[in-house]
Amino acid sequence: ITDKTYFSFLLRDFPFISLNNSINLVTDQGFVTQDNLAEVSNEEGQKFGLLCPLPLYWNDAKRILENHTALIKQDANYIKGTSTFGCSVIDTVMGQPVKIYVYYNMGKAPYEIVQFYEKISRMEEELEELKKLKYSLLDRKKYRKYFDIKINEDGFTYEKKSEAIDEYLRNCGFLI
Repeated sequence: ITDKTYFSFLLRDFPFISLNNSINLVTDQGFVTQDNLAEVSNEEGQKFGLLCPLPLYWNDAKRILENHTALIKQDANYIKGTSTFGCSVIDTVMGQPVKIYVYYNMGKAPYEIVQFYEKISRMEEELEELKKLKYSLLDRKKYRKYFDIKINEDGFTYEKKSEAIDEYLRNCGFLI
């Protein structure tokens, strides 16, 4: 089907098939809406599984990792022959219970940390250059996530937001 609005019609057209096993529907995340998740979760939809990347918002991803990080990094979840832990967890997304696969790659985490600190360093260098120009940063939102910026009559001052940086670092190496 070409559009998410036809999803419920697809599910209603399937009842004429006698099913002993469930059918897994593979979609892209464009088909994931609150209504479509609810439809798959209702009694009639129990014969369907929906396999797709979830369109997670940062708050959902953060909550999932906060709730399940200790579970993921257990020996029982180590995937032999890799540097990865992985497991499935049940959590709620868009008001519906869903099975989510969460992975932690020990080799990926250091790489992501280095990349992130290179980004922070570039941003600090840019801020220093802008500071010399006494440039107003009122329209520079990209810096405000990781820097506390105070504008004054001489230009501005900035300071790293350690709490925001630490939050990012806690999630390095994970894939949901």
